[in-house]
Amino acid sequence: MNLADRLSEIVAARPEAVALKSENKQVTYNELDSISDCYAWALTRRGVVAGERVALLMPNCFEFVFFYFGIVKIGAVAVPLDPKYKWPELKALLDDCQPVALVCQTEGLNVLHPHRSELGYIQHYISLEDTVYPGVAVLKDFLANISELPFEIDVPETQVAHIAYTSAAQLRPQGVMISHENLVKTAAISACGFEQTAEDRVILFALPLHHVIGLVVVMLGTLFCGGSVILLSGVSIDCLLKTIERESITVFLGVPFIHAMLVRHLRENSSEYNLTSLRLCGSAGAPLPPELVLAYRILLDRDLVDFYGLTESTSHVTCQPLDRSGKPGSVGKTLNGFELEVVDGAGHLLLPFQAGEVIIRGPVMQGIYRQPERTSQMLRNGWLYTGDIGYKDNEGFVYIKSFIKPMLITKGQNIYFSDLEDLLLSCPGVKEVLAVGIPDPDGMRGEVVRVAVVLRDGFEQTPAGIKKYCLDNLAQYKTPREIFILKELPCDLLGLPCRETLRQMQK
Repeated sequence: MNLADRLSEIVAARPEAVALKSENKQVTYNELDSISDCYAWALTRRGVVAGERVALLMPNCFEFVFFYFGIVKIGAVAVPLDPKYKWPELKALLDDCQPVALVCQTEGLNVLHPHRSELGYIQHYISLEDTVYPGVAVLKDFLANISELPFEIDVPETQVAHIAYTSAAQLRPQGVMISHENLVKTAAISACGFEQTAEDRVILFALPLHHVIGLVVVMLGTLFCGGSVILLSGVSIDCLLKTIERESITVFLGVPFIHAMLVRHLRENSSEYNLTSLRLCGSAGAPLPPELVLAYRILLDRDLVDFYGLTESTSHVTCQPLDRSGKPGSVGKTLNGFELEVVDGAGHLLLPFQAGEVIIRGPVMQGIYRQPERTSQMLRNGWLYTGDIGYKDNEGFVYIKSFIKPMLITKGQNIYFSDLEDLLLSCPGVKEVLAVGIPDPDGMRGEVVRVAVVLRDGFEQTPAGIKKYCLDNLAQYKTPREIFILKELPCDLLGLPCRETLRQMQK
């Protein structure tokens, strides 16, 4: 079954139910289907065909959802991208997937327009807003004089529906190919794990639709149950809590950073909100501190349910039990529809409590776009090798301990050390770079970035200058918190650059 077929089933069952809602607008399932048909017709009129890529450089909004379903209905491939990315990041990603069309807002056009000559493969730019840039179609013109007939085309369920870039270093792109079949199945598995029904009202707050948690777990998981997705922009915790109360939200999913902000706010203002409608609060994307779980129990009388997955698995593959029988530090048990094992370096299964690489079998990615060697490394004998280190106990509870991949997690976002190192090697005066993650001094973000820099002979550079270079060329959340300018990189006993030595250095 493809995504359009699954949407049609829900439309037939609940045509007038609210699918999407924001502060001042709502869309029923019937409207979602017909509007996305218009977007499919409009893309077809522009010459977009099955298999071609369409990049979505936009924040969470109704138009994202309309475009997404319009793209997959014609058999094209959606490529959701983070609108916070700067030019070097976007250049690497766009060169990799080479979309024929790109949808964005003014901010995105401001970044891309000076470099459009380098993006010759993009034939159509579509702006959600009025624009002064030439050769850009404004959304209202893009949709003008479109057929109101239903859009019907038979898209194979094995067709790639979208390419996700959120789980790998952005300057060395790895596009995760996810099929229609994978998305339909994993949305159902996710919803089943959360015991979702058509009565659920799920808030989408601070979880971007360009990431699988926002796109698959929240949006598709909820829509394919017939529930309602409430989109809330911004990062105001007061607005979040008032919306939960006003809209009788039943499910709130986020990353530990957002939950920590919520707890901090409630400690000062807990009596101002009625949050009794919430039946499920979930967390993923980074390790969940035990003290945060305890705070949720005290302040909300709710368990903060931890779950685990990655972009390559399409969705989450584990979840803590919803009946408060979970174990501290665990990400729960494997959901029905997936298998999860732990293996050693030779691929042999390990016993309970023995740590090794986590591998997953089920409706996982098809592979890495245009990288068959990397695909064969990650997909072996039907199993996805995650690069995450963990173990299972004798009851099947899963614990994630560390990562084989050279990365850190801040506010639920993956930051690969190679992104910073590759970029800073192009910074004037920089000869060598080493990046590492350290615990966030504020205790909110999980980890933050520390870099050590060695300058070329005769060059001068300051930490402030290096930080500005990062801000100009990378998404803000990747900017180093601490910058050491050294005469040589910290090394191990063999004389090789050593991240652990850098991590242990005192400021």
